[in-house]
Amino acid sequence: GIRDDLVTGVQTCALPILQIYTTACFQYPAAFGLGILAFTESILPYENQLILAGLKKLGISTKGQEFFAVHCDCDQDHAEEILDVIEQIANSPQTLWQVWQGVAMAVRARQGFYDDLHQELVLLGQDTVKSGKG
Repeated sequence: GIRDDLVTGVQTCALPILQIYTTACFQYPAAFGLGILAFTESILPYENQLILAGLKKLGISTKGQEFFAVHCDCDQDHAEEILDVIEQIANSPQTLWQVWQGVAMAVRARQGFYDDLHQELVLLGQDTVKSGKG
């Protein structure tokens, strides 16, 4: 059905971002990974709030909203902890540059994710209209 197609589409869009994050965290200096994680954990509470609002509008149960509600709080805590670590290790221009490069990688990866997701939703909408499901 349409929900299965949507879940598959989101999973497909998430693969490249996960590959970028994994590569950066394991193949570059630690400061790159910390930059990626700091950006990601900082933006997730806002994304999760938007997702929660959508789930509420759709009438999704409290249980179905639980993951996003919990992560609104804990991801903010994670961001603060990562920023504390960055503050401790960013003791040279090179390390600070690496952190910023990680942030830039995360921004580009997230933009790619949303561009891909938008394309999947457009295609899903076109398929739904063509099949008469919508």
